[in-house]
Amino acid sequence: MLPVSFDDIDAISRIETESFAQPWKRQAIIDELDCPAGCHLAAKDFLPPQPHAVVMAYIFVRFLTDEMHIMKIAVAPQWRNRGMGEALLSAVQIEGNRRGAATALLEVRSANIAAINLYKKTGFQTIGIRPNYYPQTGESALVMSKRLKEES
Repeated sequence: MLPVSFDDIDAISRIETESFAQPWKRQAIIDELDCPAGCHLAAKDFLPPQPHAVVMAYIFVRFLTDEMHIMKIAVAPQWRNRGMGEALLSAVQIEGNRRGAATALLEVRSANIAAINLYKKTGFQTIGIRPNYYPQTGESALVMSKRLKEES
């Protein structure tokens, strides 16, 4: 996993559009990259005939006190089901431990079964529901959490 750079914004925008009904706009991605409390990683590879690394997947997280909040994770459709989501989650959890985060939190659309299954597979548990969390659709979100480190 490599840090996301401003050179990756176009690729991330494409993956956003391919992955989400309400994708983040370009400015939201830029703002996230500017966030000092953030960690932004991507799975990248040099794939011919591209002269530069191709973004296959990415994750954006923010750290707040002892919490790591997963803001966004996506894998390009052609790269799904190859373990990239798990690898990204593992990489940010290592970073979370390094930064002293005790817990990882996220919200996920209650209808996004593939994402929910990924989170459960990697140790997340549902701890609540946010009704009507997504105003565009009225969908609820599951709140999921994972303990990153044990209390001393």
